[in-house]
Amino acid sequence: MCALTPVLAVVVNILILSLAGLVWTTDIGTFWFAWIPGDNFMTVAPTDVQWPAGWTANIIPGFSIQWLDSGSLGQGMSQSGFEFESTLTPAQQEGPSIIPSDPVATSFVYIGMPFNDPGFQLVATPAQTTSTPEPGTIVLTALGIALAGFGLRRYRITRRSLLCPGSGGDRCAGSAS
Repeated sequence: MCALTPVLAVVVNILILSLAGLVWTTDIGTFWFAWIPGDNFMTVAPTDVQWPAGWTANIIPGFSIQWLDSGSLGQGMSQSGFEFESTLTPAQQEGPSIIPSDPVATSFVYIGMPFNDPGFQLVATPAQTTSTPEPGTIVLTALGIALAGFGLRRYRITRRSLLCPGSGGDRCAGSAS
């Protein structure tokens, strides 16, 4: 039996699943996302599926993602690195599947290989995530601010030149602008 608090972190339709922070009372050998026996819940195929070391992934037609662990995630251990991209929005992932009582993010875990035990059904839910901007984003933001400042300075010089011809862009004599 497992006590579960599943986590699904969503960032720009890149879904990051984690088996971290969960309390497992058995080993975990299969993590099957958007699936219950007999039904796949994703309406579009996921892309760029990634998995942690020691695991493999299969995209199941219909669609769902099955991650298999070669050594079984041991009792009390945690694992992250289950990722994929999808055109489904986070709201669609949390919304009803083809079975209205089960959200698309409904998932199953097995102790070992699929169907070797009764398994356990869970629903992955969004986790609060914090994002750190990439260095390139910071540089582009700084460049944008600098260009805006340069553009404002040129605007002021051009405006003064038009208001006070012959002043070279300096303030008009006797003017407070």
